[in-house]
Amino acid sequence: MKKFLFVLCILFAAAFAENFNTNYLGDNRFQINTDISVAPSISSPSLTYCTGSQITLSASVSSNWKHSALSGTSLSILNHDPGVFNGGASTDHSLPFISSDSYLQYIGRANHNDISDWGAFTQAAGNQGAQVNLYDEALAYIGPSYDCSNDQRKCNAQVAAICKAPISLVEYNAQGNVMRTSALIDYAGNGNGNINLAGHNQIASGNQPATRYFRLMFDKTCATVVKNPLYYNIYKEGHHSQVYSAGQPLTITVQYPYSCNLPASNLQVSSPVTPRATVSANFTLTNTPAQNSQQKTIRITSISLAQGSAFANLAPPQLPIEIASGASAQIRLNATAPANAGNYPLNIIVNYETTDADCSNGIVRCTPNVQLSAQVVVQNPQQFSCTLSPASLKMMNNSNYQFTASCTNAGAQANCPILNWATNAGTLSTAQTQPQQSPSSTLTVRNLQGTYLNATGANNDGSRFSCSAALSPEAISCALSPRLAQISFNQSYSFNAACVLSSGTPYSCPLLSWASDAGRMSPAQHNTSSTLSVSNGQGTYVRASGTFNGAQFNCTPSALRPRIYTYCMLSPAAQNIEQASAYNFSATCFNSDNEDRAVNCAQLTWTSDAGSMSPRTTGANINPVSLLNVTNSSGVYVQAAGTSNNAQFTCNSTLTNLGARRLPNLIASLSANKANPQRDEDFIITATVANSGGDAGSFTSALNVTQGIIDSRTFETRQLASHGSVSQQFQFTCPHTPAIVNFRLKADSGGVIVESNERDNISPMLSVLCGPILTCMDYV
Repeated sequence: MKKFLFVLCILFAAAFAENFNTNYLGDNRFQINTDISVAPSISSPSLTYCTGSQITLSASVSSNWKHSALSGTSLSILNHDPGVFNGGASTDHSLPFISSDSYLQYIGRANHNDISDWGAFTQAAGNQGAQVNLYDEALAYIGPSYDCSNDQRKCNAQVAAICKAPISLVEYNAQGNVMRTSALIDYAGNGNGNINLAGHNQIASGNQPATRYFRLMFDKTCATVVKNPLYYNIYKEGHHSQVYSAGQPLTITVQYPYSCNLPASNLQVSSPVTPRATVSANFTLTNTPAQNSQQKTIRITSISLAQGSAFANLAPPQLPIEIASGASAQIRLNATAPANAGNYPLNIIVNYETTDADCSNGIVRCTPNVQLSAQVVVQNPQQFSCTLSPASLKMMNNSNYQFTASCTNAGAQANCPILNWATNAGTLSTAQTQPQQSPSSTLTVRNLQGTYLNATGANNDGSRFSCSAALSPEAISCALSPRLAQISFNQSYSFNAACVLSSGTPYSCPLLSWASDAGRMSPAQHNTSSTLSVSNGQGTYVRASGTFNGAQFNCTPSALRPRIYTYCMLSPAAQNIEQASAYNFSATCFNSDNEDRAVNCAQLTWTSDAGSMSPRTTGANINPVSLLNVTNSSGVYVQAAGTSNNAQFTCNSTLTNLGARRLPNLIASLSANKANPQRDEDFIITATVANSGGDAGSFTSALNVTQGIIDSRTFETRQLASHGSVSQQFQFTCPHTPAIVNFRLKADSGGVIVESNERDNISPMLSVLCGPILTCMDYV
């Protein structure tokens, strides 16, 4: 610590040397010169004082009387000695050479017998001059040219000059005007020509800061004494008093003292904590001067726990810390919590001092001045865990989703502590939630590539826990209806789209782009529907695609097949032939759109490997006929082929002769595992093809759904032996609305196998009732 010494010495002196030159003029033959050299000074132990104190002033003076010889003829004194001039008459009160001069005034005489020495002479002269404590010096002279042998009295003539210089203390204001004057000291001489005197005075400093100016002032008055053999004749100045000011003023500054006042913010603590854990605390000290207080930089010297504190091991910052006037300092410290759970006050004491002296000339120590307190909760260790709801989420861009946390402590349901929320998928409405039962934060999705949303908290022992929700972008799927459409050339058909989210929730479809290989879709872009104008009766699909949540998707397409198709049968279905013989064959045509009733056959083209057909082409007729002229008795077939709705169809008759191979005969049949499945329930259709004839090669069979569910399934058989069979199972789902679903199986749907009987290739219709069985009561 910086040492301050209070120096008890003169800090400042207003001093000067002043010469007082007084000429006593009588006639031109006589003159007395007095020359006083004075060195007065004023000082104070300090140049700074506090309000409400006493200002101590010290004044001193040293002087020297410089004397010079009497000028002129000393005889003039003797000749004009009152005692001689008037024959010693004691009533003569004037000297002839000054009798008309008012400069000196005769004030009395003293008898030699009353005074034993020169000092007593000057003292007596001063007393009789009615001026006590004259600052004096006497000059004695006997002219060297005068012979005293004739009259000894004349040789004893002497002259003295006696002067007074009283000292006063004067206080000035800043403009130089005198505020007050007080007598400080009077100076008296002892006749030896040198004087050194001193005096002290105390003045109240006042209650307000101020700058005060002090200086010395004195005046000078002199008297003259003429000594002759009998008397002392005393004269004093009649009108010649001179006032002198003693040099530069002494400046004293009056200030307010420093007042201990250091405002502090509230003590902030880390709470709750566990037993014996480290408690962190902080507060702010602001060096704001109190009213009527001097501004000072202060120094924090110590920070300690209050006596009896339950806390221990206080660790303050490195000290000392200096804070300038008007500035602030944040103080951080640690302490060890008590060993048991509970609520404890943490009490802090701050001691400080000024860095330099105030007007009292000393360091001001404030011990203690700042006392802070905060309540700390000490808890047993926590074991928190948390979960988020929802735990996973399919996101949509720019959408809002609320997540809620629930917490347990050591397995028991509890309020969550402070939770910090974070995500890489967007912004959160709340980044931190305060302790509560079910804290929540709302996510606004800005990044569909985000994968998590976390909530993190801390136990009171510092360990951390967290819970998380998995995030992924929401996807959409759609399906077109009808799933299977039977189309006809130059007709129009409507298709609809239905969309669902990945969660299974129905959702409005975004803008879809529609396309088909069967014709033009109008509109080409629409959210829910589009119409197909058929220009290709052999088209197979209607498709739609779109973009959702930043990703492209395709709808499940609709399958297409010709709505009207024709098939035919030849009669006879089998014929034994002989070489060079002729046989008539007639064709019967059936239309699938006419409940399989016979219709006019379109143009047919007839062929055979057994000979020529006549006519080779027949026109539209209900039963067209063509004649086979056998030229090859080894031939095995007669075939009629036509085109319907841009689709080709054929029918065959089997030819045999003696020694010919046995032709296959394919027979189609259907069965269902459930006669009455309910709405939305799955059921199985079993399709069977049996061969009652000779071995059959590869062929394809088709299962068609003609009502209730529009669908078509096919299966291929590579070889079917004589008297063998093949079965294929197909799964279907009942529609949500009750309906009757009709099924029909056609073996060798491509007509590639020449059979002994073509009429049993198509199975009887199988009907499945989907939904509840309605009775008459249902209509009551």
